[in-house]
Amino acid sequence: MDLSILIVNWNTRELLVNCLNSIFRLLSGVTFEVIVVDNNSSDSSSEYVNKMFPQVELISNQINNGFVKANNQAYQKANGRYILLLNSDTLILDGSIHEIIRFLDDNEDVGAATGKVLNKDKSFQRPFRRFPHPLGAYFRHTTRLIYGFNTWFHKRYLMADIGPDHTVEVDWASGAYLFIRKSLIKTEYILDPDIFMYCEDTLLCKTLNSSGYRIRYLPLAPIIHYGGESSQQVKAFSAYHSFLSSSVYFRKIYGNRTSAIFVFSVILTWHTLKMVLKIGSFFKIKKCRKKEEFFLQLIELHNQGKPK
Repeated sequence: MDLSILIVNWNTRELLVNCLNSIFRLLSGVTFEVIVVDNNSSDSSSEYVNKMFPQVELISNQINNGFVKANNQAYQKANGRYILLLNSDTLILDGSIHEIIRFLDDNEDVGAATGKVLNKDKSFQRPFRRFPHPLGAYFRHTTRLIYGFNTWFHKRYLMADIGPDHTVEVDWASGAYLFIRKSLIKTEYILDPDIFMYCEDTLLCKTLNSSGYRIRYLPLAPIIHYGGESSQQVKAFSAYHSFLSSSVYFRKIYGNRTSAIFVFSVILTWHTLKMVLKIGSFFKIKKCRKKEEFFLQLIELHNQGKPK
């Protein structure tokens, strides 16, 4: 079998149905299987998949296992030479996925690849990044949560100088649409189980890269990625786990000391920003009140995760 498509779903039933329809309608030129893991959705996602797509291998979890653990569950059942991690909130636009498979067959030094990803309005959604640096990550998890401005660190991280129509080597590609050569996975899991969600694709690509394999972006096989349809439901939860996963990544790549400094700096800045925003709230600045509540939620999530 050429390809195993792994999809994790949490309360995105309609998007998942559209995604599966696009796969079975358009995908040709390769032999493939689809494995869906539902993370205890409350919107009858599992029932719909069972009824409408009996050819899909469905795993229905009784709890939300997170993106990483759910993908590892699906990976245990995968039979393809290549693995495709695909978000449930995506839509395949044509049948050219076989071209990416052909590229991987012809380039054995490429360990993973991604195709063109578009937003809902068909604008380009950058599916690749440079490997994160602790200082750049510090700004992403602190001041950028307020202002959203593009610092030099952030622009470099985004590889903003690379256009959408060039085949290029990248540091890492998003797990929303990521092809992986299965023979390179030497463990029983495809994504690091120390991560709940976020940075799992970064760490996977870093591992492949460190083993001498390249990661490529190919302007082929376009998909639409609606983006964050699950994670938007709980923004503070998502922001906190993004920070937490960054700390795990830095611990594994840079060591315990760098990770500890990163965590301490971010948490200290959260507390400082909360105090500054509280002053703004006192003067009845509406935006300050909302941001203060957001940082309070982040701090509470951090305190809940600390050992008693």
